[in-house]
This record gives sequence, structure tokens and C-alpha cells, in this order.
Amino acid sequence: PAPIPAPTTTPDLSSSLAPIASKATKIKMDSIKEASEELSIVSTALKKELDNTILADLDNLDAPALRYRIVQLAAEMQERTKWEALRLKEFMSQAEKSTAEKYTSLMQEQRLKFEELLAKNLREQEDLIERKNLRAKQEDMAKLREAFEKEWAERRDGWSKTYVAELEVQLGEELAKSKAAYAADLEARNNAMAALQGRLQELQNKVNQGGQYEAKSEKVHRIVGGVMGLIGSIEAGDADVKAHINTLKMVAGDDKVILAALKNVEKNLKSGGAVPTLSELQERCKNVKDQGRTMALIGEGPGSDGLVGLVQGQLYSVVMSAVDDKVAMNKKDKDLTDEDRLARASYHVRTGKLQGAITELGFLSGPKVKKVTKDYKKDLEAKLAIDDCVSILKLRCSALNNSMKG
Repeated sequence: PAPIPAPTTTPDLSSSLAPIASKATKIKMDSIKEASEELSIVSTALKKELDNTILADLDNLDAPALRYRIVQLAAEMQERTKWEALRLKEFMSQAEKSTAEKYTSLMQEQRLKFEELLAKNLREQEDLIERKNLRAKQEDMAKLREAFEKEWAERRDGWSKTYVAELEVQLGEELAKSKAAYAADLEARNNAMAALQGRLQELQNKVNQGGQYEAKSEKVHRIVGGVMGLIGSIEAGDADVKAHINTLKMVAGDDKVILAALKNVEKNLKSGGAVPTLSELQERCKNVKDQGRTMALIGEGPGSDGLVGLVQGQLYSVVMSAVDDKVAMNKKDKDLTDEDRLARASYHVRTGKLQGAITELGFLSGPKVKKVTKDYKKDLEAKLAIDDCVSILKLRCSALNNSMKG
């Protein structure tokens, strides 16, 4: 065991109480000083008040007035003596209360410190006593444990022989019954589990099929909705076609047919993101035809360039009759002029046959005519390409819907 420490000395009460007496004396002296100062202030104020009121102008008073002033002074002093006595009593009561509170607080503080010191020493003494007794108790416990283990071993051996024999018989019977019941219960549970597994597999198959169908159906509906929105925007000539294309790309995922069609649509969009509509192309057709006819009438000879040639061509276009579209359509290809080609292209645009108009514009021979019709021809080609993409998208939506029916 560890060495027992030497006992500590008991705290000296006189040395602990000395600061208390000193502080108590200081509190008492402070209270007396405060009371004296307060009484001095009150006395000075009273004398000053009397000098300014009752005792003022005594030399100027006659005998009756002086007697009245003396009576008044006596009555005032009697009344003030009563009030000052009450006031002094109240002040002394407050001073005693304040002093008592300070003294009580001081005593409480010193008491707590003393109790803390006393408790510390008490704990040290208790620890010392416990250490002294611990070794003796440990030796006694070792002797008791040894005697107990010896007696317990003897009794245990006698009990074990009888108990083990009885227990073996009882456990054998219980074990046989438990095995039989467990085997029957296990067989029933296995049968029920097999049935539940079969049912669960059927339900899982139905859920998987239903989930796949619902997911695919939702995707198809979203694709069809996106295609319809894009087609509507294209047909209306809106400027937000690009936004519809981006939305449809996100919905389509890895559908190569739709992505390829969208890529071709993007390639043929106008600079502002819009798609040229058939009505717009038909409205522009007359202006393009007139400009091309003017350039065709100017020709390619000397003097055809510049302002003179332009004025000459405009004059010819006014004076000379324009070729009728139907007449131009009935002419043979070898007899067609650029003006005839323009008339035939106008006829095709008016009837909605854009490919025919593109073909006719492609056969123009005059550089000036080709130049003024170049942008219009590109718009025709873009419109035709976009229409082909729209047809592809419609067919793809139809194929997706048919796949959901199966």
C-alpha cells in the first residue's frame, strides 16, 4: 500500500477571526462617522433657517412683537424637536440596518471561507483515516474470500452432481419436444416463405414493367410535346425557335434521329434565330422577281454597269410587258430566258413548290440576276431543309407513339 501522509494541522480560529473583528470595527466607525456628518448637516441647516426667519430683525421689534416672536420660536422649536427626533430615529434605524447588512455580509463571507478551510482539513483527515483502515479491510476481505471459496467449492461439488443428473434428464426431454416443434414450425415457415417469394417475384416483375413503361411513356410525351412546340414556333416564325430547340435537346436525350434533325434546323436558322415562313417568302417573291427582271433586262454588255444601266433596266421593265407565269411554264427549257426562269420560280413559290423554285433560280445565267436572287434562294433552301426536318420529327414522334402501343 501507498505510504500514509502526515496529518495537517487544524486551522487557527483566532487568526481566521482577527480580520473579521477588524472589518467589523471599521464598519462601526464608518457608520458613526456618517451619522455625525448627517446630524451636523441637519443642525447647520436648522440654524440657518432660524436665522433667516424667526431670529431675523429682532432689534427692530417692540415688546409685544418680541413676545409673539418668542412664543412662535418656542412653538417652532417644540415642533421641530418632535420632527427631528422622529427623523433621527429613522436615520439611526436606517444606519443600524445598513450596518447590520454589511456586518452580516462580512460574517457570511468569512464563514464561507472558514467552512471551506474546515472542509478541506476534514477531507484530509477522512482520507488519512480511510487509508489507515483500507489495508486492514483488504486483509480481512482476503481471508473471508479464501474461506468462502473453500466452502463454496465443497458445496458446489455436492450440488453439481445431483443437479447435473436431474438437469440432463429434464433438458433431454425438453430438447426433444423443442426439436419436434421447431421442425414443424420451420417446415410451415419455409412453405409460407416460398409462397411469399413467388408472389413477391410476380409483383416485382409487374412493378418493373410498369415503372419502365411509365418512364418511357413520360419521356415520349415530353418529346412529342417538345416537337409540337418547336413545330408551332417554326410555323409562326417566332424568334424563340432556338429556345425550343434547346429544350427538345434536353428532353430527347440520346435520340440520334431527333438530335440530327435539330442540328439541321439550327444550321438553317436566320441570323435572328427565326425561320422564314412560306407566307414571308411569297410576299418577298414579287420584289425579288422585279429586281431580277430589271437586272435581266440590263444585260451584260458595255454600259450595263452603273447608274445608267440601272435606269435603263428599270425603264425597260416598265415599258416592256412582264412574262406571264403560266406562259413561262409552258415554254421548252431550251427557249427559256432568265426572265422566264424568274416567272417560273414565282409560280412555284406561289403554289408552295419550293424545290421547283430553287431549281429554276439555279438555272439563271446572268451574274447580275444571280446576285440579286442569291439571298432569296438561300432562304428557300433553308425553308425546304427545315420543312424536311419537321417531317422527320413528326415521323419520329409517330414511331415513338406506336412503340408505346405495343
